[in-house]
Amino acid sequence: MADTRLDQAIQKYEEAINSLTSKLNTYKDKLEKRGKKLSEEDEQVLAQEILKVLVTRDIVQAAIIENTQPDDLASSIATVKKLDTSLKEQAKLINCVIGLAHLRDIIKGPEREWWWLLAPNTPKHWYDSLDPLWIFLSILFNAISLTLIGDIATRFSGGDPNQLGSIVLVLSTLATLLSAGGALTKPGHEIIKDFLQFWGFDKRWWDELIVGLSFVLFLVFLCTRLNLAFISNIYTSVGDKAYAQQLATAEDNYNLAINLNPDNTNAHYKLGKIYAETQDFDKALASYKTAVKDPQMAIVVAGDLANLYLEQNDYSKADKWLWKALEREREKRKEIQEGKVDQSYKINEQQYKILEKLARFYLFNNDYANAFRWLSLGLGGTEYDPKKQYILLTYMGWIRVKQERYSEAEIPLIRATSLFKEQPATAHCLLAQAWEKSEQAKVRQQARQEWEQCLRYANQEIPEEDNWLAIARQRLKTQGD
Repeated sequence: MADTRLDQAIQKYEEAINSLTSKLNTYKDKLEKRGKKLSEEDEQVLAQEILKVLVTRDIVQAAIIENTQPDDLASSIATVKKLDTSLKEQAKLINCVIGLAHLRDIIKGPEREWWWLLAPNTPKHWYDSLDPLWIFLSILFNAISLTLIGDIATRFSGGDPNQLGSIVLVLSTLATLLSAGGALTKPGHEIIKDFLQFWGFDKRWWDELIVGLSFVLFLVFLCTRLNLAFISNIYTSVGDKAYAQQLATAEDNYNLAINLNPDNTNAHYKLGKIYAETQDFDKALASYKTAVKDPQMAIVVAGDLANLYLEQNDYSKADKWLWKALEREREKRKEIQEGKVDQSYKINEQQYKILEKLARFYLFNNDYANAFRWLSLGLGGTEYDPKKQYILLTYMGWIRVKQERYSEAEIPLIRATSLFKEQPATAHCLLAQAWEKSEQAKVRQQARQEWEQCLRYANQEIPEEDNWLAIARQRLKTQGD
């Protein structure tokens, strides 16, 4: 006689499988095409049916073990085997509804039994053998991406990134960490697995999809890293727009541009100008000296370096850098002197101011050779500016007067007085001194006229002219007597 308990268990098992099969067939299209897209109510119903089948199978197994009539067991096992085959055929749809691992955690069922480990019976294809390669490549791409994002993050965090830069930085970091976590850790792998299952991706392609995502992220960060120079130029442009009214904002953008690309000499130069304006000499000097290494900017930056050193009364270094700044002008003057070209060169306003101060410094320190060197260069570059020509010619004549080379002083001083017949008085005072030392009596007589001009236009607030004013009065009084 058959074991009543076993027969009852098999009957319940059969009923449970039939009920589950019927419901799975009802939702088959949704389960196969869209993954876990069932309503919450339908999903709960199916989960209960699946759980009922598995628990019933446990009861059948227990009844088989406890069966005391081996003669009738063969027929029962054949029936169970047939039902088990039906259960295995539904494995794919069952796993689309709920992961059996979740049920095992709840029920604490015996994991040694195959029905609790039920998985779709999917035949392996040749490309499945490449899965270890995809896993290795995922780890490789993620490792490189983490290195790249670390470098990029360090550069952004070194400055004061704007809101957009901060958002991009955070999102890219999270994306890489998520991808890397999925490849390297079990929780991360489960998250990605649930995501792919949610969207209905075929499990056979999960490893390929993960390596694809890792590769895309790798390309994004690699392109970002390779284009940091371009991004740096953008921040430099943003700094340029803020320069006129918001120096602090401009400074932040220039610093960020330099962090992204230390070779951005334009940003170094602009930052140096800000430091120069705010009287931070050391920082301005450091920025300028970095920018001046760029051959395309060397001449421009050299002028600012000369001006910076001049403000610190370091005339030797100001001389050095202005000489560098006027390199093209010096070459042009040489070509003019050799007759190769007949076009003049031009010295800009900043260069002229430094040149004049240097020439005056050398003049009053009796370094006439250096003074004359700068005056000669300055005359060729200010050809169409009478005021500047007057000053430089006057200094030239002044040098010759101090050297007691009076005949040589006449030419530049006469040219200077021809530019301005009346004011200012300096050239007249110096020309009077040169002429009164002439060996020709006629020339000495002309000195009186220049002393009169000196007396008329001399400015007592200028120490040199005040001194010459006294001499002019004495000379005119003597000649009058």
